[in-house]
Parts: sequence; C-alpha cells; structure tokens
Amino acid sequence: MPILIKDMEMPGNCAPCPFSTLGMDCIIAKQSVHMAWLERRRPDWCPLIEVKRPKYDAQLLRDCGMEE
Repeated sequence: MPILIKDMEMPGNCAPCPFSTLGMDCIIAKQSVHMAWLERRRPDWCPLIEVKRPKYDAQLLRDCGMEE
C-alpha cells in the first residue's frame, strides 16, 4: 500500500534521505545503500516515487461553493 508523506522533498540521493541509516541501509527496501551513499546518487531500486501535487483542486473548490 502506498504511503504519502506530506511536504517531504524528494531526496536526490541516499545521504539526506530520512530512510537511510547513516549511509548503510535503506529501511524501506532493506538493502545496502553504502555505495550509493558514497557516490551521492539514488540507486535504481530506490522505492521512493515523487508525486507532483497541484496547488489546488478546482473541482473540490467548486464542490465547496468557492470560486476558482
């Protein structure tokens, strides 16, 4: 089941990722990220997917009686 984390920026590599344990393991994929962490890259198997969210949902605003 997918999990969305509100306001989380997609990390560009494993170093700043909150799911990386000090550059050793990915706690989501349960795989070593040591080399990816050292090379400052995201591994091909990274389970994170960026979701672009629109600023607002026009239909929702209309349903609530608000103008666009």
